[in-house]
Amino acid sequence: MIRELNGQSSAYTGLMQTVMAKRLISGLIVFWVFITGSNISGGENPHLFSTGRTMEIDRLASAWLIKRYVDLQAEFIFFPDGELITAGTAFDTPDARFCRTHNRSTFEILMQHFKISDSKLDPLAQAIHEIEINYWSGKKGPLANALTLELNALIRENSDPVQCLKQSLKIFDVIVKD
Repeated sequence: MIRELNGQSSAYTGLMQTVMAKRLISGLIVFWVFITGSNISGGENPHLFSTGRTMEIDRLASAWLIKRYVDLQAEFIFFPDGELITAGTAFDTPDARFCRTHNRSTFEILMQHFKISDSKLDPLAQAIHEIEINYWSGKKGPLANALTLELNALIRENSDPVQCLKQSLKIFDVIVKD
């Protein structure tokens, strides 16, 4: 039997309470991960980094930075966009500890957090900033313009994030030569 409560059935009210409880729990998990910087996979693979499936320039550049400067053994897993990341160290997603802010790209956040200072990276960091943060100003240098064209073409041609990342690593390696 379903009773009406203020125009809503008790079954509907129970369903809404369940949905709200799940959202609260998800929010608490995200908050815990953000505050502690923890890997909620329990440390099973400290070399696992996670992000969304949709490739974009800051995400690709950040993955390259992780692989080349943060963790040479880094492995990447891609979650459906909007899904709570439950494994590895999340980056470049809204709930991740390492994500863009109003004035810094994820790439720049990673450089600061891991204290990466290599003058070879400065032009790339500037280009990523111009692409990600100064997007609306239309002011981009030659490297940012070239990266935008080349990486957007790569992204369009590769719907598989694994393949897209593999190919982008080569592009960034050429840009930041020893």
